[in-house]
Order: sequence, then structure tokens, then C-alpha cells
Amino acid sequence: MDWSAYVELEAPDVAEESVDALHDALADNFASIGQSPTGHLFAQLSVDAATARQAIDAALKAVTGAARVHKIATGVRCVELVTAEELDRRNAAPTTPELAGISEIKEILGVASRQRAQQITKHPDFPPPVAQLHSGPIYIAAQVRDYAGRPRPSGRPRKTAQAVA
Repeated sequence: MDWSAYVELEAPDVAEESVDALHDALADNFASIGQSPTGHLFAQLSVDAATARQAIDAALKAVTGAARVHKIATGVRCVELVTAEELDRRNAAPTTPELAGISEIKEILGVASRQRAQQITKHPDFPPPVAQLHSGPIYIAAQVRDYAGRPRPSGRPRKTAQAVA
């Protein structure tokens, strides 16, 4: 069975020559070598094994063995193993969620104007924006759709005693 293993090492600030050497050493495993968001070295590689346990063992042996030969720290920070099919599914999925500005919110909510859509975004239950651009706030469209699907009372809110006074 084909597996994809991600192995992150306790190896910050690795010289480019060492990264290239590690890449060459793991070429038979179709490895990708890079720097994780935490600044440590990682290897993503293919492994052929009958079971998940065998795949993890093979990936760790390949990565730490090659790292040791090239004098790269071999402490393991994390390991993730997925089937090749799962990796393909993940790679096919969009990495950025669908986004919505005020015009898209107007369409999603089915309101008559951008002004009304903007008023609705000020409601305390409305999802928070994920970014603020010069053109206006940006929201995650799925969250706006979830908000649109919630039952809401129609019409204006009733005046309270405080509002009347």
C-alpha cells in the first residue's frame, strides 16, 4: 500500500547544502524537503508498506538515517501518515476558503442593497471578518451562509421603555 509520511525534525537553521543532500538521499522516496511554519526541517515522502505502523517505521528510518549521515539533528518533532489517496484528496481541496465582501453578502442574504448588507454585518451575531482591506471587510462565505440560514425575527425590533423615554 502507498503511504505519504510527513516527518518534522528538531532541526532549525539547516544549511542549504545539507537540505540538498537530504533531498538527494531521499530521492527514491520522491521526497519534498522544506522548512515548516515553526522553522524546522521537514520531509514529505512516499513509503510502500503493508500497514500504517510499518510505513511510519520506514519513514522514520529513512529520514533520520539520511539526516544522521548529513549531520542534521535527528530529533523528531512530529510525524503524520496518510494514505496516498487521502493525500490526493487533500491536495485537490482548495487551500483558501471562499471569501465574501459586501456585494457577495448582499447576494447571499438576498437583501436589496449593499447598504443593508453592511448594516447586517454590524449585528453582534454576524461572523467576524477575516481581513480588513481598503475596499472593506472580507468574510468567509460559508460562515455568512450559515448566518443566513438562522431563523431571525422579521420587521423592526420593538421599542423598549428606555428607547421611548
